[in-house]
Parts: sequence; structure tokens; C-alpha cells
Amino acid sequence: MDMIQLDILAVGYLERDEDGNILKADSTSVLVRTPKHTIVVDPSTKYMKPFLKTSFQQIGVFVRDVDIVVLTHTHEDHIENLDMFPKAKVYVHSGAEKEIPGAIIVDKDEYDL
Repeated sequence: MDMIQLDILAVGYLERDEDGNILKADSTSVLVRTPKHTIVVDPSTKYMKPFLKTSFQQIGVFVRDVDIVVLTHTHEDHIENLDMFPKAKVYVHSGAEKEIPGAIIVDKDEYDL
């Protein structure tokens, strides 16, 4: 593969009650494939795990091949499926290192992936 490929693994959504209170939130999860890496951006919630597994099967990528997880932020609706990728390096924004032990802090604007 010479190009970057993007696939939507699961589409997130927000569900509110009649007063506008959030009942449920799931993030959108994206698979990014580069010549060097298989990356998941925001692995979403436990509710989305079956959708993620199905998407991986349909795309033809093994979950075990994911070597990088990027978290846009560390709210629960973005991080609950981190356990699906135990061998992946996790990238988070500065300040989130206490929430995600062992994560790599993103402190630059560009990375060579």
C-alpha cells in the first residue's frame, strides 16, 4: 500500500432525553492504514465493540494488527475499547498522561506515520 486508507469503523451519536440531558454518547471510530502502521482513532465505547469487530472483519484487517491508537481526548465515549488493542502504542494530548498510563504524549503538530 502506497497511500493512506481511511475506513469508518463505527459511527458515533449522542442520545438526549426530552430535557436535553445526555443519556448515551458514542464516538465515531476511524481506521487509518499507512504503509507503516495500522491506526485506530478513538476506539469508542463498550456498546460499540460489536460494531468495531464486525467492521474489522468486513474491511479484512485483524484487530491484532493495530499498532497505534490515537485519542482525540479522554472522555469515556472515546477510550472504553482500548483493551481491544493491548499491543498498540497510545497517543494522547498533553495533560492526559495521568488518565492513560503509558501513553505517548502528543506535543508536536506533525508525526511521521
